[in-house]
Amino acid sequence: MATPTCCASASTDPPASDNGVSLRAYPVSGVFWTLSAWTGEAPLREFARTDPHRTIMKRVRPWTKSATFRYWDAPADKLDPAGLWTSAQLLITELAGADAGPAQ
Repeated sequence: MATPTCCASASTDPPASDNGVSLRAYPVSGVFWTLSAWTGEAPLREFARTDPHRTIMKRVRPWTKSATFRYWDAPADKLDPAGLWTSAQLLITELAGADAGPAQ
């Protein structure tokens, strides 16, 4: 089974059938989360480079300067749809802590 690359990122279009995407939007506070699972990094990058995604992202770039992207690999047979957001938020928090370095 393929090991997909998971990415918390901005996305506006549905991915190819072998991939998946989910959106959590908090429009009043201006916070938007997407979580996508890809069969690898190459399909993710191909999607990001093609229209309409490429054109849309160029238009919204001024509003996404503070966007955070996190990538990790996960075995496809371990992706639990019911717990995917919880797992992703834990991983994102752990990765953010690792990026920050040791506490002073």
